Amino acid sequence: MFAHARETRKPRPSPAQHVALPRNAGYFFPAAAAAGPRTAGTIEALARALADQPRPKPDRAPIPALYADWAELVAGDLGCAVPSGTTETGRPGTVTLPRASNGRLDLSSLRGETPRSCGWLAEALGRAQRRLLISAPAQGLCAGTAEAASAWARRQVSWSWQWLVLNQFLPTIADDWILAEVVRDGAPLYRQFRKSMAPGLVGDLPVPVEFSCAAFGFVASMARPGRPGPGMPGFGLAALRVLDPMAAAVGNATGPAPGLARLASTARRIDTCIAPSPDTAEPAAAMALDHLRAGLRIELPSAQACLDGLEDMGIVLPRLSPDELASGSAGAAIRAGRFHEDTPLWFYILKEAELREHGARLGALGSRLVAETLVGIVQCDPTSYWQAGGSDAGRWHPNDGPKPLARPLSSLEEILHVAHAP
Repeated sequence: MFAHARETRKPRPSPAQHVALPRNAGYFFPAAAAAGPRTAGTIEALARALADQPRPKPDRAPIPALYADWAELVAGDLGCAVPSGTTETGRPGTVTLPRASNGRLDLSSLRGETPRSCGWLAEALGRAQRRLLISAPAQGLCAGTAEAASAWARRQVSWSWQWLVLNQFLPTIADDWILAEVVRDGAPLYRQFRKSMAPGLVGDLPVPVEFSCAAFGFVASMARPGRPGPGMPGFGLAALRVLDPMAAAVGNATGPAPGLARLASTARRIDTCIAPSPDTAEPAAAMALDHLRAGLRIELPSAQACLDGLEDMGIVLPRLSPDELASGSAGAAIRAGRFHEDTPLWFYILKEAELREHGARLGALGSRLVAETLVGIVQCDPTSYWQAGGSDAGRWHPNDGPKPLARPLSSLEEILHVAHAP
């Protein structure tokens, strides 16, 4: 018996209120209580209060700025909801919900199957794939038709990408103990979720809305000042070429690898101070409002209900107290909406990282939801590197793959170098 109160899940909204989800989208915690009903006023007040919070000093995390771009490409592969921010008239954009995807980390964004938010990084990966096609025959690595060779190169780059997500991306943004436990135990939450979704899926992998509409939204907090963030006007390849001089090399056959400057620079902290600077408060407030409204439209479980659901599986994580959730300059808006007792999941993920990890990485619940999803998808995908034999305790490793320019694709830095080498 747990000390905190439990709720039963509230009825689904009526069809007039509810927006249908993609076929492979579902709930980690289908029996959990959704966040309680909110008025438009309390939601808007919270979004505005978050955007008006001053940035902490210093506001840098030990995370390369490139990881925000990396996360955006992962989000594109998995059809995550990316808030639309403001429209051209300055009014809040539409509520953004998950998009259809095959649920795989297979770089489908490169083939135009999902919208890609970070064009320059997608282009670099495409360049790496093309370089494999050029160098492979000399190494005797593939033969056959042009179509077969293209599929081989695409698979090799996808396997490296999946390996990097589990071995470079997640160890940087998630709690290392939680990540190690998820990998060791085979992502039990995701496997249970996949089993519950299996009757309605043929070939595709499911993506939980707690991940796609909330937990992975942490990236919105990381965009650096002077660069549009996800869901803000101007975010994309053209803006990045102007705002990041290193990205101007994209499209050239030679020159320094774009993005290396963003590996050397750091992202903003993961926290609830979502506006990079005062002049971005309006689009930041619209982005927050999109996140909060989307969570209500699809009845996302509250953070407390997610923690309850994990405890039902024997996974006990530390919780933020109501006083912790209501701390900071946005506290009045949080208490007015009773968000400190029944907390929207997206806000909780940011607040947890802010208070428990000083914005340097995700907290316990955020780490668990993100790790369960990404590890689970790779481990359950029959076409992923996880199922291929190799030198890493019997599993594939980038050292087992092709080595263009005599360099294995074992880090994002190596991929950028290979993609843009003379």
